[in-house]
Amino acid sequence: MASTLIEDAFLKSSARFSPKLEVRFMNVAGYFAEEGLGVTFMDELTVSTARYTRLPSVPFLPRTTITAYAIASPDRLRQRLPRELIRHAREEIEMRVGRT
Repeated sequence: MASTLIEDAFLKSSARFSPKLEVRFMNVAGYFAEEGLGVTFMDELTVSTARYTRLPSVPFLPRTTITAYAIASPDRLRQRLPRELIRHAREEIEMRVGRT
């Protein structure tokens, strides 16, 4: 899904999109970029972690948005721990990215 969003953004801006390598996980893409093997596209939440402070980042334009979901059994949502986990995740996203 993410690669489709990025490809669509390239098409909308009439820029050429010809990736040489696609990986499934952000940590692999980040490692390759850190090793100088290319560039990667990462979501703001991933970029905001302390893990990627050595990589310079620039905003990707046009802005591309995704929606994050928490999926849980209705029975589990009645329990305090899953509700608190979701609340904490929302607060962390708001703090790092600035919107929920």
